[in-house]
Amino acid sequence: MRKLLIIDKADYRTCELFIRELPEETLLYTMITIDDFDRARLNEYITKCGIKHHLLNITGKVDKFGYELRYKYINYLDALRYHPAMINRTVEGKVGYYWLTEMSTHRSDLYGTFIKYIHIHIILHAIQENQIDACFLVSENINFIDSLRRSLASYRIDFNTTKTSVPDYWTIKSWLRDFYFQLIWAFRTSTFGLYLKSAISIKSKLEELNWGVYSVFPHLWRGSKLQDDDKYRGIIEKQKPNNESSAYLISMVSDGYIQNMRIAELIRCYRANRTVLDRHVMIDKFSTLYDVFKFTMQAIYYIVIGHWMNYLLNRKRITDDNGVDITAFLMEQNHVSYLRIPRILWEARKIERCLRICSIKKFVYYLYEWTLGRAINARIKLSNQNILTIGMQHGPINKRRLYNVHHPERLKFQQDTDYCHHMPHPDELWVEDQQALETLLESGYPKSAIKIIQSQRKVKSIIRESRSADYNEFRVVIYPTLWDVKPVLDFLLEFLNTREQNIKVFIKPHPRSTFTIENIQHYINEHHIRNLEIIHGTMEEALAMTDLAIGTISSALEEAANCRIPVALISMVERYNESSLFDRNDVTVIQSDDEFATFVAQTRYVYELNN
Repeated sequence: MRKLLIIDKADYRTCELFIRELPEETLLYTMITIDDFDRARLNEYITKCGIKHHLLNITGKVDKFGYELRYKYINYLDALRYHPAMINRTVEGKVGYYWLTEMSTHRSDLYGTFIKYIHIHIILHAIQENQIDACFLVSENINFIDSLRRSLASYRIDFNTTKTSVPDYWTIKSWLRDFYFQLIWAFRTSTFGLYLKSAISIKSKLEELNWGVYSVFPHLWRGSKLQDDDKYRGIIEKQKPNNESSAYLISMVSDGYIQNMRIAELIRCYRANRTVLDRHVMIDKFSTLYDVFKFTMQAIYYIVIGHWMNYLLNRKRITDDNGVDITAFLMEQNHVSYLRIPRILWEARKIERCLRICSIKKFVYYLYEWTLGRAINARIKLSNQNILTIGMQHGPINKRRLYNVHHPERLKFQQDTDYCHHMPHPDELWVEDQQALETLLESGYPKSAIKIIQSQRKVKSIIRESRSADYNEFRVVIYPTLWDVKPVLDFLLEFLNTREQNIKVFIKPHPRSTFTIENIQHYINEHHIRNLEIIHGTMEEALAMTDLAIGTISSALEEAANCRIPVALISMVERYNESSLFDRNDVTVIQSDDEFATFVAQTRYVYELNN
């Protein structure tokens, strides 16, 4: 008897109960889809039970399978556009519903859909390769359970799991909960708009503007004084003529997903930074009572329609050519979509009103490939085609990053506003390098619409500052992203606790990470780590003191590689690595802490020879 145990959640009790009941002649294959699971403890218990055991190592397979499957996955998502639930469905009769859904963005950084799609393919491959006759899944993710069960239907093997419940999209309770949270957001947005109307007057300022630059404050601003948006960093001043004026069109409410602040926090933040904000335009001021009414009607409409669409998706499910069915995950993304659409439409209306009373001819914005950016662009172009819309790169663009890749047929780059049949897109795109240009050209953007600009961040980090510290000390700096501070620290925990002499380890947290500096300090204390310090300075200051950089997909790693600093790229089982560094010969991909320790020793040896 050959059984496959899949552990998607670190539930030792359930695993032990399952293993204890296995007959001794069982050959147990184990696949673990999370990085922080204690494999040694599990192996020790299985050995005690006298079960023959084989641990399937999938670390390197995740990125390999992910790279091979990415176009198949994108085609899978794009097939939704012609699904009965979405075909011919529009938003306000002007934009195709699919273009404003989370599925159309292909985002794998926010949702677990793509990584679970990869895991299911790896599981099917393991079942075929090892002739598995029974499968047991330990998981709390009901979407993963549903998807794997349906994907295994044609394999005729026993499937058991720890959870059998289904999503509660169909209950009245879920409908009321969705509407309640929409009303809370509407109250917050309208109240803050009324507060700004009484606090500031900006009409004279708008009449003088030539360039409007969309910005989310304070989420995307940098530094303790919050003087500038981190994504632009003076680029607009370099690109516009000297005789033309510009200002940020600032949103603090946004859509409640990019940043989510309570009304008291919004007012407190505005007051604390009023000196900076009053130099620009607060678009939250342009909310009206009509928006409240419109939003309420749309919230009810899209909750009802969204649930009906999920019902249709459940009735007519989508599978790829391998029989993999991840419709449950797509229903979850559609749930986010129909809650988000009324919010991004409100944001777009505020910007449209702002542009209607000013002389702005060029509108620059980031997040153009996300639903918020598409809604803003569509609203502007449908109301005034004379305004030139410019999409700004807000992160690395490469062929591994799914939301940068589109089929040219779905993009149909053209200047008309028939957004029911083609995706809303900016008139121009500003990107940072040749790699971004080539990726966008493959997606169907014409070369004439793409302009390469020099990022201020790249200019500063191309030339590395000289080391002022003692060369006898070798410095390793960890560069996590928004989401992966704890997984990266878990991955490096053994290295951090057994480091060699004269090796100093630092961590440079992402400025907008949800895992705060206080959380990192608590982690250090909890695990008794003595050799890890937190860097509080800028990224340029961190790069200046880095002898070896390590992380997953942080753009800081790309800057480090450009500075000729040795870079270790972590390959993890719970996340597909979208970094372009994967394809560079001067970057080392590591799959375990032992590999990293070896890489550190080799790099340190070369470092000591050179210094």
